[in-house]
Amino acid sequence: RAGENKSVAFAAPGPAVLQYSFRAAAHDICFRVTYVGELDARESAAAGGSGLGRGRLLDVRAGSREGSLALPNGGRYVAALDNSHSLLRSKDVSFELRLLRKASVLAAERRGASARLETELDGRAQRAAELARHIAITEPKLAALRKQLGEVEATLQRARVDQRENERLLREGQLRLAA
Repeated sequence: RAGENKSVAFAAPGPAVLQYSFRAAAHDICFRVTYVGELDARESAAAGGSGLGRGRLLDVRAGSREGSLALPNGGRYVAALDNSHSLLRSKDVSFELRLLRKASVLAAERRGASARLETELDGRAQRAAELARHIAITEPKLAALRKQLGEVEATLQRARVDQRENERLLREGQLRLAA
């Protein structure tokens, strides 16, 4: 309704992740998540967590939004949809909240990273196969070129020997002519 604020209270037993989505049928709406306090003393000690994440953790105004929010502490929280900025316009709003243990989120992130690495590995395996095919095609050519190089080097060596012999014979002939 116009100008109203709807809240949902929830408790996180320890560090967690809140996945949220909301959509206003027309215009925009404010969505807030606020830390309101610890669980009772026994639960609070068991939940752990840090001193971070106290007070308002999220405050967005949009027509729709999906996301996730790290809740670093166990405790009580309130998620609120606030239409107080719109005194004349009522809105149809849908929303969904899911509270996930941080370990579940980390496991999902690891699975995603693993899938990305497997995809990269598959790509590298394909590239390796392409390179192996290329090597198989070029190795015989390389062997033929090496053989030709050996023949050219042998011919060059024989030419040098012949050149030295010709130079020697030339010198001897010049000496005979000079004498």
